[in-house]
Amino acid sequence: VTILGTGCFSCNQLEKDKLAVLSETGIKAGLNHITDLNMMSQYGILPTPALIINGKVKSKGTIPPKSMIKKWLEEERK
Repeated sequence: VTILGTGCFSCNQLEKDKLAVLSETGIKAGLNHITDLNMMSQYGILPTPALIINGKVKSKGTIPPKSMIKKWLEEERK
């Protein structure tokens, strides 16, 4: 799981929510929080925060509800 964001409140909140969902569900997944603008530009995503799971952009420019993060993680686990 990759989070793209400069370290702003929204980016950090998305990271916290993702970690909370992993803890609640017991799903095992690594976390990579990319804050470097050059690395973020490689994804071609402008609005942050962005959530990427298994190389698929699940959200950008918003903090999705934890229920959606859980749904996406469960879908990608299969």
